[in-house]
Amino acid sequence: MNLKNGMKTNTKYIAVCFLFLFACSSRESNDKKIRKRVSGYFETYQERKDFSSFMEYYDDSIVLIDIINGDSIAGKEALSNFFNWHNPSLKGLSDDALIVETQTIEGNRVVTSGYFTEFEWNDTKFEAMDFIIVHVFNDDFKIIEQIDWINYPQNLLTPKNQNDLDTLMEGESESEKQLVGTWKLIELADFDPTSKRWIYPFGKGAQGHFTYTAGNIVTINIFNEIPINTSKDSINKVLFSFEDILLNSAAYFGEYSIDEANGILTHHVKGGAVPWYIDTNQSRPFRLENDTLYIGDMVNWKRILIKVD
Repeated sequence: MNLKNGMKTNTKYIAVCFLFLFACSSRESNDKKIRKRVSGYFETYQERKDFSSFMEYYDDSIVLIDIINGDSIAGKEALSNFFNWHNPSLKGLSDDALIVETQTIEGNRVVTSGYFTEFEWNDTKFEAMDFIIVHVFNDDFKIIEQIDWINYPQNLLTPKNQNDLDTLMEGESESEKQLVGTWKLIELADFDPTSKRWIYPFGKGAQGHFTYTAGNIVTINIFNEIPINTSKDSINKVLFSFEDILLNSAAYFGEYSIDEANGILTHHVKGGAVPWYIDTNQSRPFRLENDTLYIGDMVNWKRILIKVD
């Protein structure tokens, strides 16, 4: 190879490396901007004071879908009326309107799970409500799509959707009726054939709730008994592996179906913090005994829950 050809080759190599590094840097910069943006959004939502600033996070073309309540909102003005922070019928009973527990960012898509703190509506007190919220951002870092999965109590649903749920319940089997509600996790274990012992990925004191609605919606939240201990200020300074994050907490949502004849419960996963679950059908054996739900074959793996609502 002569000197001239060698210089051309080196120049091309340097150019390719530069483009690769630029792409990586650009993606990292985009992720940081999304993270900063969504962090600001939930902080504003949590404080629930500055409604104008809150609405600035949304694009004019925003579309919001509330899966449980059946609402579909299009446009910023309609969304403003939907949230209606200034409604005197709503009174928060905590300093923070909501608590964020897990968050997953994939490109311009963010999945956040947590719970709304207790509040009063028309002088009726309501307990905390679990939520999973999906946001999609555009290139200007404005929210263009939002999907809400909120564990509303039945007396907070609109009359139309409450009637729909009652109609659905009439055609369900006994197992389907019994499954509807919120279940508290009391044991999550996998059997290790090598050591011949049960292992507990999230610890023996793992916490979590599985919620099944009459409209066939499922939300899963699981948390480690010893959560990752880090401050908000140091989150960008500490390195965590994806396994660390996943074994700290896992959450997903979707729809469910029951094959009662074969004792199979299937979660049709639509989104969440477990990437390889998204758009898959997760089938597992189950049985119900009074207020106890057993998921798994009880030989190789088991999830045991008790009904709390």
